[in-house]
Amino acid sequence: MASTSFRSAAVVCGVLTASLGFGLLTPAVATAATTAPAAAAAGTSTDAGYDLDSITVDPALSAPRFLQDWSTLHGARIVAGDAGGDAVWLLAGDEVLDHEPAGGAFFLNVQDRHKDLGLEVIRVHTAADGSQTRTERVALPHMLTVSGLGTGNAFTPGTTTISGTATAGATVVATDALSGATLFTATATRTRDGVGTWSGDARFAAGTDYSVTLTQTTTDGRTNALRSIGFSPAKADTPAAPTLETTERRLDGSFVLTGQHDDTTSSVFVEDAAGNRIVRATLTATGFVARVPQEYLGSTVSLISQNEAEVSSPRTAAPLAQLPTDASVPKPTLRSVYVHTDGRVQVVGEPDGAPGLWILDGDRVIDGMAHNDLWSYVIRAQDAGKQLEIANLGFDGQGFSSLSERVALPRLLQVDGIKDENTYTPGARAFEGTAEAGATITATDQSGRELFTTPVTGARSGVGTWKASADLTSTAGYDVTFTQTTADGRTSVMRNIAFTSEDDSVAPIVVETPAMNGTATGPRPTFTGTGQAGATIEIRGTTRVVTTAKVESNGTWSAASNIDLARGSYALTAKQTAPGNATTEAPVHFTIAAAAAAPIEVTSPEMNGTTTGARPTFTGTGQAGATIEIRGTTRVVTTAKVESNGTWSAASNIDLARGSYALTAKQTAPGNATTEAPVRFTIN
Repeated sequence: MASTSFRSAAVVCGVLTASLGFGLLTPAVATAATTAPAAAAAGTSTDAGYDLDSITVDPALSAPRFLQDWSTLHGARIVAGDAGGDAVWLLAGDEVLDHEPAGGAFFLNVQDRHKDLGLEVIRVHTAADGSQTRTERVALPHMLTVSGLGTGNAFTPGTTTISGTATAGATVVATDALSGATLFTATATRTRDGVGTWSGDARFAAGTDYSVTLTQTTTDGRTNALRSIGFSPAKADTPAAPTLETTERRLDGSFVLTGQHDDTTSSVFVEDAAGNRIVRATLTATGFVARVPQEYLGSTVSLISQNEAEVSSPRTAAPLAQLPTDASVPKPTLRSVYVHTDGRVQVVGEPDGAPGLWILDGDRVIDGMAHNDLWSYVIRAQDAGKQLEIANLGFDGQGFSSLSERVALPRLLQVDGIKDENTYTPGARAFEGTAEAGATITATDQSGRELFTTPVTGARSGVGTWKASADLTSTAGYDVTFTQTTADGRTSVMRNIAFTSEDDSVAPIVVETPAMNGTATGPRPTFTGTGQAGATIEIRGTTRVVTTAKVESNGTWSAASNIDLARGSYALTAKQTAPGNATTEAPVHFTIAAAAAAPIEVTSPEMNGTTTGARPTFTGTGQAGATIEIRGTTRVVTTAKVESNGTWSAASNIDLARGSYALTAKQTAPGNATTEAPVRFTIN
């Protein structure tokens, strides 16, 4: 079935036909849920999404029991077993590949296009109350494959080499299903990606047919089998299998295979594991030569001879492995890494005497070059965004035989939206882009002055993002260099990126408040206005600086007076000093007037109202900071201070007997302005 997202997988399975050959697991048809909509059957998400991450892991829930796991020659695979009647899910990372609902034995189908993925299985248990628990993921072995064989194959009596891939480190056993004899045992190599190659020699006797079963057993006991590979004696006119003598690598990463063939051979072909022809070899006076593209790296191809009658020989396996790492081969030394604004990266290295160098994306050769001296190479933009590595090639006198330890190149430094030539408006300029996660990005101008330093945060496949702002306040222009320094000290540089000012003029200073000859309230009025972005503003009298400000990137500025200004008229000067030291001035004439005080108001006791108690509480509103006094004709009853929110409250400081009172509330505001209000009430 088509794959769906792990996090929103539709509960859908198609019809799975299995013929597993023995015991309980031999149904002609194993059918999963068939009531799902047609759109879901095609692999799209449905509203009934299934979030496996949200299900609690139950350590007591046992893993599914795998009874059979077998593959076909061309990549399909069936995994069958028992999960106690629970549902079972087949995953590759976060992608759901197949699902068997609860009910009985499970049958999971792996399609050919998924054969090289890391496969895992989850068991999901649903309790009687509807709650669900699951197991941890259970990894399946990598699929066992064999190179260049079909269901029926011809052999020449003697030794036939059979090879393929399996889980790294696994043991591969070949047995003859007809006789029960073990033909060979091999071990898969250990590799970086967890998939190893294996090869074994089977001795086939004349006049005997064989049905070979290959079984891999991983180091932790998991198994996967490949069955019914038939071998029959070759006809008398069958050419002998070609002999492989050398497998060499070229600078472009391709493989060159050379060897011998018998006198009846008219053609030699190279085929992939599925029997598809890759290339026709060139026959020479001494044998054959075939060049195989590097895309077959890590696989085992087959060499086949044909005679004039197009009768094919038995296959000869040709493993195409990566060159081994040799610590005695010197690592390449980088002199510099220059990044272009169009995404290309120029790599410059020191001379080290190596005969050649590869630029690698994993094990794939992006390009190679011969060098004995200082070298330089430009990586294409489409390759520069990957985690690339470089390695020197070792030479054994005949060909490239090994690789040095690899040197990782920094991830591509990108600055969004810039070109070699750019314009800017003087002031703050925002920059952002991507680089290697954990790196630091530094920008400097043509004089070496640092404009900003910022970390690269976040990570997706080793790439993070960064943001920063630089004060490009000069109108003279900038040549900016961006430098990426990775956490382990590797650097790459995007240098001399030109920025030309769009406006060479300096905006004049304008004072907006206080208005010319206007009125301001004191004692510390706020001055506002406009000017040149990045400029410094100074408001001063004849002897003292009243305040200073910085013009923002939008051209505005604002600053409150730093000293108290008494009531009266002022004639000050506003001076602007722009980047580059250009200055402009403007007069600032205004008058400080006394601010009108908010009137006093008594809110309780209410006018002519009643209250209780010998010491009632008086409340009200007034001018923030003012002093309130409640008094009679001869005595002060209480005092209060008006809070910043304009309210005040105070209890009577003397006992008041029952009866009616006519008092006065007096407010003395800052600056000694006074207001009064009557306070009339009765105490019951």
